[in-house]
Amino acid sequence: MARPEKIPLEVRLEAGVGRPEHVLRFRNKTIQVGGTFNARVQVEASVSGDDYFAVGAPLNSPGVVSVAETVEFVRIRTVNYTSGEPTAVLAGFDERAA
Repeated sequence: MARPEKIPLEVRLEAGVGRPEHVLRFRNKTIQVGGTFNARVQVEASVSGDDYFAVGAPLNSPGVVSVAETVEFVRIRTVNYTSGEPTAVLAGFDERAA
């Protein structure tokens, strides 16, 4: 039986890319972006860990992004950062759990 799990994602407080997290064990993945910020936050994913693609539209305010694709890595790209503290957390069901 799958077990729910959450992983905090690194969000840079400047233009840049946060640390990628290994998420292959999650079948369904949802990322919630929160906080008060003036920036554009883009969820990115990769199968290989080398080539990343954008998932959904960039967020300018708190919101949720679902990752339907089977990917191994997820990260957050911060663009046009001017102020605030955006946060992000990934939630999913660990398919390895017994």
